[in-house]
Formats: sequence, C-alpha cells, structure tokens
Amino acid sequence: MSVRRIAHKVLLVAALLSAGGALWRALPERAPMGPSTHYLERSLEETGATNVVSAILFDYRGFDTLVEVTVLFAASAGVSCLFSSSLYRSSSEGLSPIAKRSSLFVLPIVASYGLYMTLWGHVSPGGGFQGGAILAGLSVLMAVIYGSDFEDRHVKLKTKERIEALCALGFLLVGLFGMALGHPYMSNRAAGLPTGSRPHLLSAPFISILNVLVWAKVAAGLSAIFQSLSRELRRP
Repeated sequence: MSVRRIAHKVLLVAALLSAGGALWRALPERAPMGPSTHYLERSLEETGATNVVSAILFDYRGFDTLVEVTVLFAASAGVSCLFSSSLYRSSSEGLSPIAKRSSLFVLPIVASYGLYMTLWGHVSPGGGFQGGAILAGLSVLMAVIYGSDFEDRHVKLKTKERIEALCALGFLLVGLFGMALGHPYMSNRAAGLPTGSRPHLLSAPFISILNVLVWAKVAAGLSAIFQSLSRELRRP
C-alpha cells in the first residue's frame, strides 16, 4: 500500500471523527439513558394500557410503528413478486399420517395462544406482533406436516396479500382519529378518545384494535413470505 493511499485514509478518518464530534456538540441537551419514568408511571393513566411496551408502540410512538408495519408490507410484496412466477410450484409431500393426526390437537392450542397474546397484549406481555408471529409459525408447521401446497389449496397467496393490505390501511386510519382532532398521529388518549381506567380487555380499546390489526397483518405477511419462499423451481 502506497504512502499516499495511507495518508488519504488517515485524513478520511480524521475528517469523519471531526465531523462526528462537531455534530455531537451541536446536539441539544441529551435525554438520560435508560427507561423513562414517565412511561412507567403514566402509561395506564394516559393510554389505558398496563403493558408499557404496547403503550409506547401504539400510542406514544405510533407513527414509528406505522413505518415498521410498512417495511414488513414492502418485504412481503417484494418476495411475492419475485416468486409468483409460474416457474415455481409447491410440493405436496408431507409427514406421516400419525403426525397429521397428532397435529389436530397441537395446532389449535398454538393458534389460541397467539390469539390470547394479541387480545391481552395491552395488559400483559405480548401484542399483535408476537401473536402474528405465532400464527405465522402455525403456517410453517402446517406446510411441514401437510406439504407446502396445503395453504395453496386452502388459503391462496392473493388472499393473504389482500388481508395484509387491508390491515395496513386500517392501522393508518385508526391513527388518523387523533389527527382529525388536532393532535399528533396515534395519540388517541391525548385527543380525548375513550380509554378505560382499569387493566381489563377493553381498558385500551384503540390499542386493542391496533393489536388485532397488527396480528392479522403480521400473520398474513410472514406466512405469505414463507409460502412464496417454500415453492420449488419447476423442472424443465
């Protein structure tokens, strides 16, 4: 390596460090690191949710959550476009009849657990993301047990894409209620929309609605991604 190239790299590193230091000094007073006591102490009063994580995701920083939901939608749409060609096909191979019979007892339990985590996500640990991932895992289990063409025969890929798109639209519209009253996006309690005062199933109705929408959207999106990736290339 020549001396000139080494000098260029040293100058580049020095310039980056100088620029970073200048930006750091120009920042306003930095917030203290660690969890905010405001969220921990006021989430039930301000959002109706005892699960602080759900309160932050679906109220305090709801606009950021909308972007996260959009990222998953874009990923699912991209994978579906890449693998929707007729060059790919699903496999009909599955496991033994014993495994298929046994799954009839296991799969409903998994689905019920995912639904429970979604509906009570504002009260206890859980939420729509977790419940949707569990339901999408159920889709993977069915593909392994019954063959990857099982869902092609029962739940079309286009149906999942429509569900995901409608849930994303619903998430956007629910967040607009607060904006219509002159408050920031997704700040439903600040806008005066009703929330309960005790931690129960309906104590945070708007967060519960958003959890259900995210549950269906994440489940449809992740299972659509797996359904697309599980297809095989047709042999000529």
